[in-house]
Amino acid sequence: MARIPQIRGMLLEEALLHLLRFAGYQTVEEVGDDPTLKDGSSGLEVKGRGGNHQIDAIADFSVSQPFGNPERLLVEAKFFEPRTRVGLPIVREAVGILKDVSE
Repeated sequence: MARIPQIRGMLLEEALLHLLRFAGYQTVEEVGDDPTLKDGSSGLEVKGRGGNHQIDAIADFSVSQPFGNPERLLVEAKFFEPRTRVGLPIVREAVGILKDVSE
């Protein structure tokens, strides 16, 4: 059974996906034939050099730049209670995942 904080987090993720679609991004919601993605126990996972990482929202730019690689937006969302500060470990983890996925 889901608890209230988990439900809030899921609603935040859905709201982010909706905002990304509204802003013109193409959200990625299934693996399809993308070799960089994997179905995980908690949803989509992005394959990194050191392991697979669960990402809350994934979106592709609708218009790609000529002569460049396709760009993808990875969003990690956290829902904290009011007045709760985001600690350094959470920021370090996000930066580490970004580095691992970009290699």
